[in-house]
Amino acid sequence: MVEAEIGWSIFPKHLIDQNLREVSFIKKRFYADLACIYHKKRELSKPAKKMLHCINQIIQKSP
Repeated sequence: MVEAEIGWSIFPKHLIDQNLREVSFIKKRFYADLACIYHKKRELSKPAKKMLHCINQIIQKSP
């Protein structure tokens, strides 16, 4: 979506190439509402369920 010029994203630094522009967030607070989207008729794998559980624990501990 980023390369198609219809969106933005957060990438690890090593994935940025000459077609993308970098905006640094060092020492700046960045907040984003995120969602996990998956097919409602398919069961998540055990690792995916564990990851969501861990994320929920972190979110509940956040101020």
